[in-house]
Amino acid sequence: LTEDTPTENDAQSNMLQVALAFRNALMPMDPPKRRWFADYVLRHCFVVEVVAPYQDQAFQIYTVMNDRGRPLTDADLMKSELMRALPPDQRNYYAQIWEKLEAELGAAAFTQLFSHLRMIHNPKKAKTAVAYEIRETLNPAANPRAFIEQELEPKGLALKNLLKANLNLGQ
Repeated sequence: LTEDTPTENDAQSNMLQVALAFRNALMPMDPPKRRWFADYVLRHCFVVEVVAPYQDQAFQIYTVMNDRGRPLTDADLMKSELMRALPPDQRNYYAQIWEKLEAELGAAAFTQLFSHLRMIHNPKKAKTAVAYEIRETLNPAANPRAFIEQELEPKGLALKNLLKANLNLGQ
């Protein structure tokens, strides 16, 4: 891996940066120290699965446990709700649409897309979290396919085109 290793999205870019940071920290170590580090990771680091019966509980648990990591965004919350509301045989298809759009926009613009959707359908000043207001205004879980096909995807592509046009104006 090098800084020039191609990545397709923000998540891959972040994973590459972490891998390079680990490599850069481990390479100067002599072999016994690297073995000690590997042994330490294998003996002291764990992956824990936590299951919560309600989304609000899951969000609270995630927030508490992930105080050093990446916080959940409105997009993360909406994706979780919508994928759960879809029939199992359709989840992969719609998850791919979601993830492709997220990769094309980038994490920041994709998260901002939800603020735009909220404002399009509820132009009043926001009173609560964006995800909550989208739920109240659009009820996307009632028909997740329609939300993804008629709201998220077309407006996400429009945002992508606007951002692209704005970048081209600066050149």
